[in-house]
Order: sequence, then structure tokens, then C-alpha cells
Amino acid sequence: MSAVRADDMPPDAGLRDASLRPMREADLDAVMRIESQAYPFPWTPGIFRDCMRADYPMWVQERGGTIIGYGVLSIAADEAHVLNLCTAPGHEGQGLGRRMLQALLRIARAGGARRVFLEVRPSN
Repeated sequence: MSAVRADDMPPDAGLRDASLRPMREADLDAVMRIESQAYPFPWTPGIFRDCMRADYPMWVQERGGTIIGYGVLSIAADEAHVLNLCTAPGHEGQGLGRRMLQALLRIARAGGARRVFLEVRPSN
């Protein structure tokens, strides 16, 4: 049996067995592990909790009960901001980030947003 790299998989192969659901407080440990692995300056647990308290749309992607990505959105008036969008290292290249972004855009539209902003550092 040979290993298959994510780069060798069809673009939607990783989507077939991944599901999206709202983020819960109990997910924070898993989210923080991914956040710490993915970014040199990760969000703190407090930032995630503040977003939960503010009732921001926060979603996770799971595969086999394991969180492999997440997204955080802020909606105000007719604008939305994608605050955080991450696919766990090792799960890139499968369309998971695209799927999460599409879900966040649908949520923003349903919340009345006419524009959605994503700020990205040049280093990212």
C-alpha cells in the first residue's frame, strides 16, 4: 500500500468525508492546537471566546470526529469580515478552505452583508 499525498488527490476528494458544523466551546482545545501549528502569531483562546460571546458565526470542519479546520465571521450592518479561516496543516490542497469560505459567504449573505472583507498579511 502506498501513501497518497494531498497534492495528488482530486480537488474534492477531501470534501466527501468532511462535514461543517457550528463551533462549540468544547472545540477550543482542538482549534487552538491547529491555530498554534498554523500561525507564528496565533489567536489566543480569549480571542475565540470573545468571538463566541459576541455571537459571531464560528464553524468547524470535521473528518471522522476530528476538527481539521475552522472559520470565524463578523457581520455588522451590510458588511462582513472573515476574521479567521484555517485548514489544519497536513490537510491543505483538498478544497477544505474553499468550502469553509463558501459557507461563510452564504452565512454573510443570509445575515444581510452586501460586502465581505478579508484582510491578509503579506507574510500569509
